[in-house]
Amino acid sequence: MASSSERYNIIYLAKLAALAERYDDMIDAMKKLVKNNIDLTAEERNLLSTAYKKVTEPKRESWKRLSTTKQKEDTIYKNETYIKCIQDYRNIVELDLANICYDVIILIDDHLLPFASCAESSVFYLKMAYQLAKEAFEVAMLELDDLGGKASSKDSKVILNLLRDNLTLWKAKNDERNL
Repeated sequence: MASSSERYNIIYLAKLAALAERYDDMIDAMKKLVKNNIDLTAEERNLLSTAYKKVTEPKRESWKRLSTTKQKEDTIYKNETYIKCIQDYRNIVELDLANICYDVIILIDDHLLPFASCAESSVFYLKMAYQLAKEAFEVAMLELDDLGGKASSKDSKVILNLLRDNLTLWKAKNDERNL
């Protein structure tokens, strides 16, 4: 358990990292705090959320740009070498993004939800997890669109749509409970 001065120093470091736009450092600071298995304050929750958002947004944008470039290459230029190069590079970005999302989910499951002392904290963490799942779903659907009309991709789309429907229902039920 971090003492109050250690906690203050970690938060101060996270704020400095945000000021310097060094969001990976901000994540490191917030992870250090989270791993103390304590309930975060509203300010601390926002710092954690901001850190991960600022790290994932550019990666999501990179993934989208690479997907758009691949679509152009597929339809206009049709250069197989370039298409493969784009796919490989997009996969690297995708893996980076997936690792970050996995990291957040582990933090939520192992260190945040078990120590949330109020409904507000739990809802915040569940919404973070929901947003990550939603983004992963959207990326998966775009990936399936790239596969074309293969039977397996159609089956996968059906499954993903069912998952999306379940996520939507889960979110609605969660919102109802918190009214």
